Amino acid sequence: MAMTFILNRILIHFGFPPITWTDDGWLGKDKIFHFALHFAIVLVGGFALPWLAFGRTHWLLVAFACLVSIAFGFVWEMYDSARGPGASWKDLIWNNLGMILAVIAGVLLLSVIY
Repeated sequence: MAMTFILNRILIHFGFPPITWTDDGWLGKDKIFHFALHFAIVLVGGFALPWLAFGRTHWLLVAFACLVSIAFGFVWEMYDSARGPGASWKDLIWNNLGMILAVIAGVLLLSVIY
């Protein structure tokens, strides 16, 4: 709760609307979309494209894909807060689950390839 208060104060200071949080369920249809999108961002951006382009991948590219995934998820939730039903902590958690499982899947795939 304190984190939301601090973040709202910062947003209001810079002229943005405060974050409104929604109380949605853990297993909605949009949760599958959140998981799959962030899984794809990290797996394709961090593992598949570098491997196809250079014949290998690098942990920095995987880290960059994870940062893109986190930033995109956060910005999308801020958009939902401002224009949609409200931001959701559960959406952010599903985003991160997709990202983490993509890293695990990528490492396992690379261990099979090499």
